[in-house]
Amino acid sequence: MINISINSHSLGGRVILEDITMTVPDGKILGLVGTNGSGKSTLLRLMSGVYVPDSGSVQYDGKDVTIPSVREDIFFLPDDPFYAGQTTGLGIFEIYQTFYPKLDRELYRTLLSRFKLDEKAHQRNFSKGMRRQFYIALALSARPKYLLLDEAFDGLDAFTKKTVIEEINRSVEENLDLFERMKKGEFADGEKVLRAKIDMAHPNMLFRDPIMYRILHAEHHRTGNKWCIYPMYDYAHGQCDSIERI
Repeated sequence: MINISINSHSLGGRVILEDITMTVPDGKILGLVGTNGSGKSTLLRLMSGVYVPDSGSVQYDGKDVTIPSVREDIFFLPDDPFYAGQTTGLGIFEIYQTFYPKLDRELYRTLLSRFKLDEKAHQRNFSKGMRRQFYIALALSARPKYLLLDEAFDGLDAFTKKTVIEEINRSVEENLDLFERMKKGEFADGEKVLRAKIDMAHPNMLFRDPIMYRILHAEHHRTGNKWCIYPMYDYAHGQCDSIERI
């Protein structure tokens, strides 16, 4: 749960925000709507701990956002992230891994594959929308309990917006339909994954939305080419342990 109580905050001698009180329960998607210059980005920076309010506080699960361990559960994606021209998608991943040690490399690569992006390519060669896709893939791969997006779809085309929304909030019915289509071989390797939204508020990030199945068109020594989806190790290993009563 996020508790925001900001009495006032100024930038450059001008009051940007004042008397902001808000509570956001776990598992909710909340959008901020306002005119340019109304303080939306400033509020997100205060919520992420980038800024410290002049007067007031922002708390996550009863703990102040200024506590380093609290920020490990928060991923803030600004509207225009800084990047060096020579930086590659892989380089960005390794930089962020310093702050988010549990970044999911396999999920990152899967998402880049969906966006048809090369992790070894330089950022300077991409459009604004393509760079945005890289950072969205990075944000989702961090599996944060709290995901803060500033201008979430800025620079993205309609198809990519749809893809991002699917990844953030795919329904049960859509998951079942996707599972059947994955089984039928409608998608290429790495194009789709099926995740389980077990408990998005769980303190252990691996229990929030683990990848259960991935697509792999490969011949199996027992089933041949009958299957093109396989369970992920993190999911299958636990099932095996349960069956074997380990």
